[in-house]
Amino acid sequence: MPYIKTAFFNAGKLGDIQSHINPIRIRVNGDGDLRVFLFTTENVTGTELNSEAMSLSNARSLNYLSNFVAEKCCLKIMTSVIDEYFTVSNIYAYVKPTTMSFPQT
Repeated sequence: MPYIKTAFFNAGKLGDIQSHINPIRIRVNGDGDLRVFLFTTENVTGTELNSEAMSLSNARSLNYLSNFVAEKCCLKIMTSVIDEYFTVSNIYAYVKPTTMSFPQT
């Protein structure tokens, strides 16, 4: 089963920021069913998004609604059978900061 795993991404560059990751758009073409997973750091918590059928003739923009809250997360994109393949040209993750830092007392 071929797969790719992206680097970790978050909403900010300074400090620890809790982020809300909602829509993810992937432009892909290939053969078979595409499975997309979201993972937090160290693969502790994850969720599987809906699997979608890919097209050989033209690239499709697949939209996934995730509703995922984490400090950092990464995508794991894979197929379900070993003979299937895919080509990813764009990945857009829409991330919004929710909490900037731990509350000070």
